Amino acid sequence: MAEEETRDITEGIPEHFNPSLKRNNHLFCIGINDYKHVSKQNNAVKDVEDLAALLQKEYNFQKKHTHILKDKQATRRKITNRLKSYASSLSEKDNLLLYFSGHGIKD
Repeated sequence: MAEEETRDITEGIPEHFNPSLKRNNHLFCIGINDYKHVSKQNNAVKDVEDLAALLQKEYNFQKKHTHILKDKQATRRKITNRLKSYASSLSEKDNLLLYFSGHGIKD
């Protein structure tokens, strides 16, 4: 029987990445059901709430690192400010997941 080839699971991972470092998982969710000029969504807010609950329960995302903007809270200014805050405060040892549920536009 031929010996099975083993694969190095760290192949392709940059050298500066150290899996043993404590990493913080950050979650930024935007869910919009109510719109002024397009049809209303039914599940966008529920989707972001359910995703946040799942990630907190199963995947080590802490509430203190979870930010959810829903409907009227999800203004351009608040979204932009939150993104700027992440850009200035997160380090390369942090993880950030952005999730949007609602209508989009093509650019």
